[in-house]
Amino acid sequence: MQPEATAPSYTHDAFISYSRRNEEFAQALQRALENFKPPKDLKAPQRYLDVFRDKDDFNAGEYFENLEKNLKLSDKLIVICSPEARASDFVNDEIRRFAQIRGKDHIIPILLAGIPNNEAKPGQEKEMAFPEALYEVMQMPLAVNYLNFDVNKDKITKGVFSDAWYTTLANVYEISRSEVEQREKRRRVRRRKITVSVLTASVAVLSVLLVFTLISKREADTQRNRAEDALAGETRAKDDAEAKRKEAVLARNDAEERRKEAVQQREIAEAKTKEAQRERWCSELSTPDRTCIRPLKQNNSCTTPNQRLCWMSSPRSTEQKRNFLQGSRSCTYLSSHCDVITRVIIARSRVNPLTGRSTTCPLPLQRARSN
Repeated sequence: MQPEATAPSYTHDAFISYSRRNEEFAQALQRALENFKPPKDLKAPQRYLDVFRDKDDFNAGEYFENLEKNLKLSDKLIVICSPEARASDFVNDEIRRFAQIRGKDHIIPILLAGIPNNEAKPGQEKEMAFPEALYEVMQMPLAVNYLNFDVNKDKITKGVFSDAWYTTLANVYEISRSEVEQREKRRRVRRRKITVSVLTASVAVLSVLLVFTLISKREADTQRNRAEDALAGETRAKDDAEAKRKEAVLARNDAEERRKEAVQQREIAEAKTKEAQRERWCSELSTPDRTCIRPLKQNNSCTTPNQRLCWMSSPRSTEQKRNFLQGSRSCTYLSSHCDVITRVIIARSRVNPLTGRSTTCPLPLQRARSN
């Protein structure tokens, strides 16, 4: 690879030649190379690599014409060696064409599967990995070892294949492997430190934020608990007030019931008193011999309005007696057993015990003669 100060005479840093059976590894290798940018202290162009792979980069047109053009625009030819690549006419053709353009020094063999041809024993011809065209330009190819690489588990640039990766980079950049390895490891250490620093700072910031969050959450919980306690207190106060109100209503209802009961008892007592007064009065207004009770005989009239009731105990109808006892206006009665003209009145001071009203009799004097 030419220094960065000199304009390169190629477009692609590398051209990958491979068998379709090894396409997954070729794709992974292309991705790893294109994602690599050399460390700043490494004497190499400070840019990402440009890698050509026929399946991704061929334009429409005649195959061999496109192949020839892209081989001429490539600085290195990376040959992925395997028994399948050895049997591929396309891989052999690409090696021969590139060797004519750039020469054998720009060819980088990578051993992916099989065994080197010089190590094959009789009967192992099918396991030989190096294409015949590669042996035509190189007497003893020195391949980068990626044997037993698993595209689903292994990494091109790390782990057990890190040495193979540094060797591949050294061949692409045309510098010593140790220099590439040292610079790359140094950069990785710097990146690791930066990553650790960033992570440490992030953890510190997150810790501070977490502390503030916890404090805020605790304060919020405290405020919420206070609000809940206040609400509970208000609820309890409302419940207590409602209970007291209900107790007051019950007490008022009980008082009302007691008042009603007292009124009822008083009414019963008054009724009994009235009944007793009525019985006493009726007993005073009747005699066994059915004669006049204290007839008032002075000038055929009652002397004063306050005199006691004089009841003529003559045989009268039950209706007349009831009317008299209930305060009837028919106050005057004549007795067939009395031989004088008599006026019977109810004194003004007398109150009918059944009605509670004054029963003054304003009727005029009634006259009659006895038989």
